[in-house]
Amino acid sequence: MANRVLWTFLFALTVLQSSWSAPTFKRLQVEFDVANEMFQLMSATLEDFKDFFQSVIDEAELILPPDSKSTILEMCQELINVLNTMDIEDSLEMERMEEAMEDIVNLFESLDSSKLSSEADEIVVSIFEQHGGEDIERRLEEKLADALQRIEQRLADYISTWTDSRQARNSDFLKWFMDFKNEKDPFEKLDLLYQSDFL
Repeated sequence: MANRVLWTFLFALTVLQSSWSAPTFKRLQVEFDVANEMFQLMSATLEDFKDFFQSVIDEAELILPPDSKSTILEMCQELINVLNTMDIEDSLEMERMEEAMEDIVNLFESLDSSKLSSEADEIVVSIFEQHGGEDIERRLEEKLADALQRIEQRLADYISTWTDSRQARNSDFLKWFMDFKNEKDPFEKLDLLYQSDFL
């Protein structure tokens, strides 16, 4: 009986070491690395936005009369309140982070609106511009491009370990990877990543 258990155990180890099973562990590591890279990007971006919005609020409070009302400033404060209650280091907060990012997008769309509701809103928009509101998308795009470059390299390293037969079995993934690798626009590249199996 002991021999049977030993042989079963040895067979299981051999199977795990085979070229078919071993990449499963590598794939799990790659999936983790990709998800972690995106989580780190989102966490850092939310922190940057929080600091940016706080600087806008601080300056607006110095400039605006005490009785003025700015919808945009209220949106900024609401976002900061949400971000302050969020543990940005906790991956379990991803859903709330995603909602916060949607709120940030809505806020920036409000800034572009020609229907600003008050003179105070117009002043807040100028404060946004003075604090680099125009550059924030460029900075985000640079961070995104850097993160996607690290992900691309990680995936390339993973694929480089594949045998010819594994490449043949995963031709759809290899086609996707080439599209991902050749995409130059970071936002389009991000869309490709979300369409993959790695997020």
